[in-house]
Parts: sequence; C-alpha cells; structure tokens
Amino acid sequence: MINLDKFSHVILKHIISYLDNIDRICLSLICKSLFQDRDKFIQFKLGETLDPYIIDEKYVLPSFRNIIRNQFGQIPITNLFRFEENQICKVGSIPDGTTNLSFQPFFDSVIEPHSIPESVDTLNLGYKFNKPLEPNSLPPRLKTLMISMCYKQPLQNYTLPNSIETLLISYIPFSLETLPTSLVELCFVDGIPIPLKPGMLPPTLRRLTILGEYRFPLEPGDIPNTIVKLQIHPLCPLTPGAIPRGIRKLKLSGRKALQIGSIPDTVEFLSLGESYNIPLVKSIFPPALKTLVVGGNFQHQRNSELPDTITKLKISKANVLPEFLPPNLKTLVKLYKPGVALGKVPASLDTLQYIEMTDDIKENPETFKPPPPQIKTIHFVFDNEFRNEQFIQLYLRQKNLSVITITDTESTYTIRRLDNETTLVLNKMVEGYLVPHQKLLETNQFTNHKLIRAWMR
Repeated sequence: MINLDKFSHVILKHIISYLDNIDRICLSLICKSLFQDRDKFIQFKLGETLDPYIIDEKYVLPSFRNIIRNQFGQIPITNLFRFEENQICKVGSIPDGTTNLSFQPFFDSVIEPHSIPESVDTLNLGYKFNKPLEPNSLPPRLKTLMISMCYKQPLQNYTLPNSIETLLISYIPFSLETLPTSLVELCFVDGIPIPLKPGMLPPTLRRLTILGEYRFPLEPGDIPNTIVKLQIHPLCPLTPGAIPRGIRKLKLSGRKALQIGSIPDTVEFLSLGESYNIPLVKSIFPPALKTLVVGGNFQHQRNSELPDTITKLKISKANVLPEFLPPNLKTLVKLYKPGVALGKVPASLDTLQYIEMTDDIKENPETFKPPPPQIKTIHFVFDNEFRNEQFIQLYLRQKNLSVITITDTESTYTIRRLDNETTLVLNKMVEGYLVPHQKLLETNQFTNHKLIRAWMR
C-alpha cells in the first residue's frame, strides 16, 4: 500500500493537479499528517470569476480558507471594455495590469499601437471587429487571440506577435510568414475555402480545428504530423494516411463511411459527429481507442460491434441497447428519459452521465428507475438553471451512489458521500460544507439557486 504522506509536497502538488477540487479535499482527509500539511501542497481550480467576498463566507470550508485567500492574488484581472460607437482605443484607455481583455461584441473601432497594455495575455476582439491591425496594435506577450468571423482584413507580416500560442480566427489569406512562430493551437471559426497543402501550417502546431465543411480531398502531408488533436468536417471520404499518425483526439463530422485504416492507430478519442449513420464494425477502429462519441442520428445499434478497448461511450440517445455496449465500458454518457430503466449493462460500468437535461423533468418515486447497483458516480448536465431539488433526492437515497454531480448554466455542484452519515457538498467556487446525509434527504428549501446554501441551513 502506498503511503501518500511519505511523498514530498512537490510530488503531491503534481498528483493533485490531475484531480477535481472535491478530490483534492478528500485526499487531504486521508490522514492527519496530510490534513495538517494541506496548505503546503493543495491549490484549487478557482477560475477567473471568483469574487473576494466568498473567501470569508461561512460556506467556504473553514479549513481551506487560507489556501483560497493565498490563491486569490494569483487570479487574472479580467476586463470587459465597452467603447462608444467609433471611439478609438488609445493609450491609457485600458488599465495596466489587465491580463484577460474582452471587447464588447459590437466593438469595431481602431486600436492604436501600444494602446493595449503589455500585461494582456488573452484577448478577445469582439464579434464585429473588422479594422486593420497595425504592427504593435497587439501586446508583445500575447498568448491567446480570438478574432471573429467578421474580421476580413489581410494579415501582414509581424501583425500577430510571435508569442501567440492559441489563435481563433476566420479564414483570411495567410502565409506561413504571417502566422506566429510559437503557434500551438489554431481554429478557423467558419471553415477554410482553400485546400490544405504540405508546409502551409507551422511545424509548432499541435491542435487544429476547422469548423464548417472541408470540401477538398485530404492527402497525406496536408495536415502536419505534429498535430495531436484534430477537428474537421470532411465532405470527401477519408483515405488511409490522410490523417497523420500521432493524433490522439479526433473529431469528425460527416456522412461518409469510414474506411479500414483511415483512422490512425494512435487515436484514443474519436467523435463521429451528429450525422454519422452507418453500421460500425471493429475493423475500422484503432487499437488505442478508449472513448467513442456517436450522434443522435445513429440508427444502427443492433448491427454494430464496438471494440473491447472502449471504456467511455457517449451517445445522444435516451434508449441504448445492451448489445451495443462494449464489454469493458466504465462510463456511459446518454440522454435522460424519466421512468426508463437502463437495462443490462457491463459489469465494469460504474459511471453514468445524463446530458441535455431540462429542469421540467417530472420524476417521482412511483416511476423512478434506480441506476444499476454497480453505478458509483452519476452526473447530470442541465441546459438551464437547475431548481428541481426533489429530483436529486431520489438519487441521494440510492446507497450504491457515492458521487452525484450537477452541472447547469450557473455552476457545477458535487455531492460526495464520505461515509454512511456524512456528505461533502462543493461547487466549483469551492463553496461547500460537510452535511449530515439525512439532512440532504429531509430539506425542502431551495433559495436563489444556491443549492449548497439551501441544503446546509
């Protein structure tokens, strides 16, 4: 047995970097020594919207307030700037120290050279922006740049700082010389009207997204072999070798049948898109595949066969046939349908996620179908604000469930049963508390959409 308390704080920091906030808290509760040293190795994922008031609120776990307080000074300063129509962005318009800058959606005015502070590393120029970018209009240490599909100005050499690593842009004529030399991620937000050719994209590129249809045949070498993540909607059939070996995450859209060998054997994540509706056979899948995503239009569950290597399956349907599920499946993501039992599932399955849910779901004890007994974790993803506390209470009564997560348009809430009597409730802002499990079952309050606060009163 590994004794985590024997590890150095440096190693513990690396380990918890892979964990969610609630898992970081649970790790510190393993033993007395880890709990005593929690301030030395724990950092939370706080995001960029943390308000200072929560640090001293009673709903922030008292034992972890110092950690959050110390982290607060590291959170980037985010500003949304609103300029009047035709108001020019001049030097001094934006305060120094700003790191994350977004212009309002209808901003379309001149940006004078050096008017954006050098501290800015993330910049969104807004939806309507379509003014020429001159040299020095953008800060020299910029890391992320977002330019919408309205931007149609030509790119000149040295317009984009070489420091840029992530670029989201509409297609405009470009050459290798106009793209940043440090570019790692490139997204064409409304497609690309010319075919990709060898040498067109920088050799530093690791992630490529082409939204919209790609109308040209893909040939070997068109996509750099440095790419590890690719999203593309090819209208022409994919031939073996067109997608370079080395890609691990591949998102496709289209209706063309996949050929044997067209998916590189390095791919671990494969999304077939919403429109794919052709029977699936094991021979088209790479041996490294672990995650498969199938769209709602897929109608061939009965006459398809998935490889045994798949451990996570997402399908945009409410009814999933048992024979469609691979034998080593651990996580199933699907639509929710009240009163419908999941049916026979592989013994390895321990996590369910329901997507595209709405808060008007009518579920009651008479029609409720509990999840299979081996399910330990269940995740609900709502398309609107979640307010149906009674719905979740049906699942809280299932003793086999140890983790329930609720994601809606406002936040993410995780409810973890620590033992038979105590439950830890936490949201993504690290508001939380240890709650007697029985109290979660008895409460009948829900105020201002603060799920945690309602259950802790």
